[in-house]
Amino acid sequence: MRSRNAHTPAQVSLTPEEDASLHRISFDVYNSGQPDPDPLGDAASELMQRLLKRNAIPSVRLRYFGDPKLNIGGHGRSRMQGFERDGITGEAIFRDGNFIKYYLKYFIFGPDIPQESGVRLKSVVDNGLGSSGMILDQLC
Repeated sequence: MRSRNAHTPAQVSLTPEEDASLHRISFDVYNSGQPDPDPLGDAASELMQRLLKRNAIPSVRLRYFGDPKLNIGGHGRSRMQGFERDGITGEAIFRDGNFIKYYLKYFIFGPDIPQESGVRLKSVVDNGLGSSGMILDQLC
């Protein structure tokens, strides 16, 4: 688990069963856009379903995936709706290589941003400089 500080979000706490599923997943082996029917895909689906059942994923992380307003450039669709547009629905989404590599990893570990970016963003917020849309645009 990553240590928590002002610019590193906390990892989701996992139950022993969830941790066992996580250890069966390699986030780097998935081919983009391909469902994985083998035991690794089973582990990803199993883990995601357990996390959802106990509401373990922070709501802001779920909104990133499910809210069309948070998908800039998504043409009015959420990231989830992008999967559905491609014919990947329901539990099959949790097996998809892109979902596993990018979203499942994000749900568990949080955003993977460079440490320097986090420090600079924290400085902007701490100094009250983040209230202007222009400054936020520059940060983006």
